[in-house]
Amino acid sequence: QFSGCRIDKSGTGYQLVATSVPAYGANAWYSSTFDVLAGPATRLMFVTQPAGASAGQAFTTQPVVAIADAGGNTATSGISANVTLTIGANPGVPAGALACTPTITVATATNGANAGRAVFVGCKISNSGVGYTLVATASSVVPGSTTLAPATSTPFNVGAPSAEITLTPSASVITWGQTVVLTT
Repeated sequence: QFSGCRIDKSGTGYQLVATSVPAYGANAWYSSTFDVLAGPATRLMFVTQPAGASAGQAFTTQPVVAIADAGGNTATSGISANVTLTIGANPGVPAGALACTPTITVATATNGANAGRAVFVGCKISNSGVGYTLVATASSVVPGSTTLAPATSTPFNVGAPSAEITLTPSASVITWGQTVVLTT
């Protein structure tokens, strides 16, 4: 007899298999299939982690934050919230500034691929640094009696901006008497 068994991810068609050691008979007995439902929403979580880019340029992978239960299952019904991103660890010198369009994204428990998810676009950080993190917080949670714990992304890097060379001639013809080497 087993007690305290649990499955932490929601899903349909789960089945338990029992075996014995030493082998006895067919040595595998299968339970009936059953479903595991998501629990009540308790927190936010990053389902797509941000990936860095050059300073001032949009991240190569934009962050997606979901409303989730304690087991990490995305809540797809009965809850919505405004989700805001801020910089957590800020290794930029000077400190980096985050910009996303829009600055607040609504995670609504609706049908479809983005049910319960806040999808951010155009996020970028102004200054380079190694080990930035983002923090997602929820506000205007419906129903109002629900509190959602914030989430922190995994660390990522923002590189220095690409070097650019701009030559503006002061005359229509420039003549150099020696070899010119341009380096960046």
